[in-house]
Amino acid sequence: MATQRSFIPKGFQHLEFIHANKFIAKPQPRVPGSAPKQFVQLKDRIRHWNIVPGDKVRLTVGKPTDKYINQQSSKDGWKVHVVKSVDMERNRVYLEGVSNTKSGVFEPPPPEYYSWDADKKALWDKEHTAQKFNRPVHYSNLQLCLNDEAGPSSVFAVRIATSAPKYSTRLGRITWTRYAAKLSAPTRIPLDPERNLVPIPWPSAPERKPVDALEADTIEETLLNTRTLSLAPIEKYNELEISDLVSSHSEEKPPALDKQKQNWSTDYIQVPEQRQSWLMDMSMPLYLAQELSPRFSRAKQMKGWNERRLMQVEAREKAGQDAVDAWEARGRDNELGSMLESDVELEELKGVKLRRRTRAEVREAALAEFDAEAEARKRQATEAFRMGKIWDESQGGWVEGEQGKRREKKRRRKEKKELRMLEKLENLKLKEGKNMAVPPDMRI
Repeated sequence: MATQRSFIPKGFQHLEFIHANKFIAKPQPRVPGSAPKQFVQLKDRIRHWNIVPGDKVRLTVGKPTDKYINQQSSKDGWKVHVVKSVDMERNRVYLEGVSNTKSGVFEPPPPEYYSWDADKKALWDKEHTAQKFNRPVHYSNLQLCLNDEAGPSSVFAVRIATSAPKYSTRLGRITWTRYAAKLSAPTRIPLDPERNLVPIPWPSAPERKPVDALEADTIEETLLNTRTLSLAPIEKYNELEISDLVSSHSEEKPPALDKQKQNWSTDYIQVPEQRQSWLMDMSMPLYLAQELSPRFSRAKQMKGWNERRLMQVEAREKAGQDAVDAWEARGRDNELGSMLESDVELEELKGVKLRRRTRAEVREAALAEFDAEAEARKRQATEAFRMGKIWDESQGGWVEGEQGKRREKKRRRKEKKELRMLEKLENLKLKEGKNMAVPPDMRI
């Protein structure tokens, strides 16, 4: 649920629920090394974080040893701490040097421990039977440091103002400019000409140190000096068809496996020596491409969505054209023409000017009917999915799925619980006590 971040996040992910229930990812006290963390509602979380890892801040509340340089008062200045990480889901900040001591850590004493005096034993117990861990500090108890002088002349931002947030394509995240709206002391830092406030620069990101290559990594020198592709002689390709080796499209299905090529697959997997065959080595990736490709990749999802949209557009155009063809086959409203030529007047149509429909009107009416039916099917599918139903192709409709059964069972259990509660309230009997007026029909 709540996670510490030692970097500047890209957006407002901390304002979203990761889990449907706030108790799902909550650490339990019985788990060693974890403690229950308080859940902060979305409306109470800080939206624009102006304190990020790498900033220098001062602590305004807490022990004097953590706030002041002389550990007593602000006469000699405030301590300046560096932000180590932030917990945006709980509005907490972790500072370097601000920690608590946790006892209960047992370490066997050395053999010479029992020959030491009392002071040396107490010092060893203090260092080896306790463990320090970072103590979280609330966001509102910190103030940014603009000028760290390690003394009473340090300048801090008492109040912060920000510009409008915008997305930076260079950084790949949402960013804004922060200003010091109120200072703890005058400063010589130049003001921003537009806002007439002191700008507060963001901390620079730490440089990434190169990581040593592991045994499984491919080193650049090895890649340049090693030949990884072995091609067959050019005359060997004349014996094969291009369609057997290369697919015209990445999503196209490979050729059907005959009995001989199925034996190739078996030999390729079970007999490693057969992999040295250039023909088998070139043919196998073609048949494994579909099997090893991600099933729910974004490209496949977009392709399926485009195909469904194209099918719907074609079906919509066909419905409009079929309606026009049927209208023309019926004689283009001939029955209405005969009614107009006759002298018979209907009471329902008295005062209404009648005319024959055009092709555009017939097509428009058919498309409107098609869109209404498609919207109804979409609502039906959405409601069925919400109720946990699944589509059965054999029955041609929606049937109850496992999720729907679980929801129905939960609903019935909830109804029974409510009925039992109502029954208890109806049969409630009160015991009369001092200074109480209990109705006669509710007395024990």
